Amino acid sequence: MRLAMGSLAGRAPGIKVLSERQLARGFADAWRCWTPYLDARLLASLRPDGAWQQAAQQWAPPLQATAPAKHNDAVAEIAFGLFCAALEDSRTPLEAFSVPEVEAIVEDALSRVALLRRGEGLPREAISVDHLADARALAARLRDHLGTMNGTPRVHERLEGAGVLATCHPDVMQGGTLVEVKMSKTGFRSADLRQLLVYAAMAHWNGRPANELALVNPRLGLTWRFGVDELVERAADTTPAALFKAIERFVSEELLAW
Repeated sequence: MRLAMGSLAGRAPGIKVLSERQLARGFADAWRCWTPYLDARLLASLRPDGAWQQAAQQWAPPLQATAPAKHNDAVAEIAFGLFCAALEDSRTPLEAFSVPEVEAIVEDALSRVALLRRGEGLPREAISVDHLADARALAARLRDHLGTMNGTPRVHERLEGAGVLATCHPDVMQGGTLVEVKMSKTGFRSADLRQLLVYAAMAHWNGRPANELALVNPRLGLTWRFGVDELVERAADTTPAALFKAIERFVSEELLAW
């Protein structure tokens, strides 16, 4: 019998609640069992000369940043905040947001950065006009690229977890596509694909199955976009239902027994 979504009742002592990011980046043995073909060869197949190159789209040249690379996380948080504000007020250009509106977005972004850095965030004075220019450019790229996809973007929709897997809020759900946004200067990694698969599993458990999964990096101008069935088949040589059931059993039964 399936455990109640998000329920932690009866959780074994010492087992912590897991985020979808922690599940995707840890438990290497489990992932090798679930997705034995999600490896360097699969990643290489997504290169311009690779066998699966049609799943990758280079839709813009890489953005040349003016802010220091060490502040990329802060710029990314500000950019996503600006993107969300632009969704709420589509009539106002990103460049036209008022100073108080931008300040509120910056303060909120710096609070999230402090959490991600375990309390060691950035002071407001560290954010310059260069940071804001980069953030606006990233937000505009993200808005324009998602505008080429079907459906209206919905940010941070709630997906209930199972067992020790906590509730999560994917970056964007648009039509039948789950979108994870990255803004680093490095390419996508296998852990990013695992995170997409966790999101897909959670959407399935919540009765909101996704048809497609996408990784979007507006800094690189790069998107990887997959049908759920095809990604699961290539990474795991099984069906989505079987993979999602294995993940659910792990977080709802096996981890509880540790």
